[in-house]
Amino acid sequence: MSVNNAALSKPRKPPVLIMPVQDDYNQQCDLYNVSGSKISQANSRAKSDQSSRCVGSSKGWLILDHSDQTNEGSLSIFSPLSGNVRKIVLPSCARPSGFCTRWISKAVLTLSPGSSGEKYGVVFLYGVCDYKVAFLSTCGDQDEGNKWIDLKSSGGSYSDVLSNQDSVFALLTSGFVDVWDLRSGTEGGFVKNLRIETKCLDRVVELEPNLRDLYTSNSYLVESKGNLLLVIRITGEFVRENGEVVNEGALLDDEVYSHLVLPYKTKNFYVHKLDMRLRKWVRIDSLDDQALFLGLNESVSFAASDIPDCRGNSIYFTDDHWDHINIHEHDLYGGHDMGIFSLSDKNVEEIFEIRRMVPPPVWIDQKVSAV
Repeated sequence: MSVNNAALSKPRKPPVLIMPVQDDYNQQCDLYNVSGSKISQANSRAKSDQSSRCVGSSKGWLILDHSDQTNEGSLSIFSPLSGNVRKIVLPSCARPSGFCTRWISKAVLTLSPGSSGEKYGVVFLYGVCDYKVAFLSTCGDQDEGNKWIDLKSSGGSYSDVLSNQDSVFALLTSGFVDVWDLRSGTEGGFVKNLRIETKCLDRVVELEPNLRDLYTSNSYLVESKGNLLLVIRITGEFVRENGEVVNEGALLDDEVYSHLVLPYKTKNFYVHKLDMRLRKWVRIDSLDDQALFLGLNESVSFAASDIPDCRGNSIYFTDDHWDHINIHEHDLYGGHDMGIFSLSDKNVEEIFEIRRMVPPPVWIDQKVSAV
């Protein structure tokens, strides 16, 4: 499928990685480049946001959930590059069924608001088991005027979303893709552009039933050079330091070495490109010069040759297993599952050797200036 410039445009600046400083007395965040070198300290306002849960990174902004375990909270967007913070008012009228901030698994913006009064939209992926998509149309910094827009759906559970000012793309777990045209008006819900019903996509893990208890998978939707890509991330549930994937029982059988087992670790990626003529996801073995950046952020693709020290034909990923990450300070792991996967040799290289980092690092796309 070819995605034109009106749908998804290419980022202009290289991504940066925001990481919390592991210092109880200095709750600050640093920014790193793709090679893992520190380039600057995030704006000081990041300090006050350490206790918030990041539910997305999109177009230069972090989307933050300020709720706790029992109470529905507020949302805001924050630019670690400029320090700008803007609250998001959630209207109570016509709220999507089952929506609450604690159940948001991912959020992306339609555009980067360049001024306080500029309108923008927020796309939410939310749910507990079956995930839905919700759309909030904002009126900039005004407290009134925000409204929920019904995205008509034919049903199914979603696994990832992309968006810009013209369109919303949502990937279903079946491999189908829903597309909504945001230019078609807001009365009665947006007119859905199309549902791309692809042929059955073989689940990599399901091809080998004996591995189902050892691995899980997660899917991402990425635009790259005008094409839509589906990326499947394969994660070992329990992985020894030598890379061996073991079942949970190994922890009980080998208590002496159980502390050397990571609770989860990414082991592989599979990449597919959407062939619109065949309505089929076609497996590809190379990204050529492209580098993908995946995780809690809105997935993006860059030409590695445009970024110093960036590796082409590679996937840069961060930990987005929020269902595994526990915020209790005595846990040994969390936020550790990050690295660079090479499609050439199928190996994962760690960017940082960490066992626990909460909140986990997140890629920030400097698509436009977040002023």
